[in-house]
Amino acid sequence: MTKAQFVKEANALCSKYNEQMTKAFVEFSKENPSPSPAEAAEGIRAVTVPATKQEIEDLRQLTPPSGEEEKVEALIERREEALEKIEEEPNFKTSGDPFEEFNQPLTDYGLTECAF
Repeated sequence: MTKAQFVKEANALCSKYNEQMTKAFVEFSKENPSPSPAEAAEGIRAVTVPATKQEIEDLRQLTPPSGEEEKVEALIERREEALEKIEEEPNFKTSGDPFEEFNQPLTDYGLTECAF
């Protein structure tokens, strides 16, 4: 698989999960129009964690471009690190971009749909 093919497939996969999470966030917002910061963080966690875990599993099923296996694995590991941040930090930042440090390597590679 070429890098262009991999990027296309990975972005399509991540886009699918992004759509699922967006729908879930909209539903959460309807049910919780004025959540406290803790409720907002928990709502984000409840939606993001399961979808992102499945996304990571699906990304690992794709065949990385020849010679870029380690780089792709490192990018997936960055995604896992961001997920761990969501899981472990009870009051992670819910405004701005708390995942900027994780997103940049993904977007630099072309995986724009796979960044948080």
